[in-house]
Amino acid sequence: MARFGSVTLGAFTVLAWLAGAGCTRTAMDYEIRVDRPGGEVRHVPETATFASGEKFRLRITAHNDGYLYILNKGTSGNWNMLLPDPRINNGDAFVKGLTDLVIPREGHGAYQFDATPGVETIFVCFSRRAVPALDTVAHGQETDPARVES
Repeated sequence: MARFGSVTLGAFTVLAWLAGAGCTRTAMDYEIRVDRPGGEVRHVPETATFASGEKFRLRITAHNDGYLYILNKGTSGNWNMLLPDPRINNGDAFVKGLTDLVIPREGHGAYQFDATPGVETIFVCFSRRAVPALDTVAHGQETDPARVES
């Protein structure tokens, strides 16, 4: 019998940092896409519960040019940098506004829930300027974003 983990809106936290003079507003759209057997892709709400072995991708569209960082804190407490990723945009966190970004990219697999039940937390940070503290995590110089100085 499969064990279940979950992702909820509380676990899929969107952080929007406005870094720039005269910046009045920024926004992004996102969705979770679950890969179903047979190649079907289903869009699910943030409150969905996933079974072990299920695979998913994230689609994010920032409304402005800026820097996008996506981190995962697993049930174990370990952190993983999902974006920037050297396989996407040469590891650069910069994204062009109004461009759909799907991670992992089509043809590059998908994230998969393992057999360990628990909550996977995904943090999304968008900034109009690079965030050096998160760049240190992205480049492997730090493994816990809670320890970096902003």
